[in-house]
Amino acid sequence: MERRSIRSWLLAGAVVLCGLGTGAVRAGTLDDAEAALRAQAPQRAAALLQGFSPATPQERGRMLWALAVIEMQQDRFAAAIPHLEALVVLAPDDASVRLELGRAYFMTQADGAARKQIAAAQAGNLSATERGYAEQFLQQMAERKTSETYLSFALIPESNAVKRTSAETMDIGALTFRLNANARKQAGVGLRLGFGHTLLPRLGNGLQGRLGLHFDGKLYRQSDISEATITAEAGLDKTLSPRAVLRGGVLAQLRFLGGREYSRGLGGYLSYSASIGTAGRFDARAEVMKLTYPGYSGADGLRSTLSLGYRHAVSPSLVLTGNVVLSYMDANLARDSGPSGALTLGLEKAFDGGFVLAGSVTKGFLRREARSALSVNPRRDDLSVITLRAYHSRFQIKGFAPTLEISHERQKSNIVLNDYANTRVSIGFTKRF
Repeated sequence: MERRSIRSWLLAGAVVLCGLGTGAVRAGTLDDAEAALRAQAPQRAAALLQGFSPATPQERGRMLWALAVIEMQQDRFAAAIPHLEALVVLAPDDASVRLELGRAYFMTQADGAARKQIAAAQAGNLSATERGYAEQFLQQMAERKTSETYLSFALIPESNAVKRTSAETMDIGALTFRLNANARKQAGVGLRLGFGHTLLPRLGNGLQGRLGLHFDGKLYRQSDISEATITAEAGLDKTLSPRAVLRGGVLAQLRFLGGREYSRGLGGYLSYSASIGTAGRFDARAEVMKLTYPGYSGADGLRSTLSLGYRHAVSPSLVLTGNVVLSYMDANLARDSGPSGALTLGLEKAFDGGFVLAGSVTKGFLRREARSALSVNPRRDDLSVITLRAYHSRFQIKGFAPTLEISHERQKSNIVLNDYANTRVSIGFTKRF
């Protein structure tokens, strides 16, 4: 994007934003500094603001904006970011400030943070010119991205890490059996590790390759309940328009439980993502996977899954989400076959000061088509989950964003072993490169 047009827009349309320049404020220093910026004299503006101490929130907002523009006029975008972040904390619903923060992230190659701020800005009151810039930023980020990497870890204390019943006995027909300790509820503290790296080579004509390897593990002191999943992916992304992408590919998966191989999977997927209006995003994904279980061929079969999701930014500081997943397992044995699914509704709210609170509720189900040896009736599970998550938009440790999450899940089942409750707390850190 041509730099002079950005500067003209920046100074002509956005020197006074979000009501920060209204009201009775001291004339002189701030007015003179803003005039210097309009005259493309950032050094003079910086000299005028030396030692300036704002007396009101409005003055602080104007000062932060002026300091950010001083840096951006000299192409020091990294130095502008702290001032713009402070402005977002001061006025989280101001779309123009979020767009400028997104641009600063974009210019420093922090595309993940840039996309988040630009998406939030698009939900606000942007001018047609600003919306055009937002679309250009997003398109340029998509074109230049050649890889993506994430690293996450979390400490997770759980009241029932094994997700098993708290009952001491179970009935099968007319017989009552006493459950041993290993089959019952156990508390635990898990360490969750996640890592993924995906290469995105450009192939021309809107095509991009996708070669990825992902690891997700949950480790416990009780090694028999530790689990890990390794997934390899190879596919293609097709950009249909600046606002829509079609993806397809193949997947190979290994899952381990208690240090031993639990299952293998081989399959494929097709997904579609598109922006809806100025504030919505729709995602759809279909996946089929052939699963095999070493040592137990009865559960082998084809799993088909369809997921639909929608994200709507009501304002730059409020986002609503909805997601539905439906799956069917066609196994060798009817007792391991049947449908499952879940519906999740959530919201995320950013408050003045930088605190962000998110919450979601999930209702899920699982049905089996024939009885097992543990019940006179086919298995029926109904799951309810409520989750709260909190973080601060400006607080990071070495680039890792800490997040506190608390959730409670309750699964009701007609088979006692699968009837459980679990409360967990997650203290996690995530970084995307």
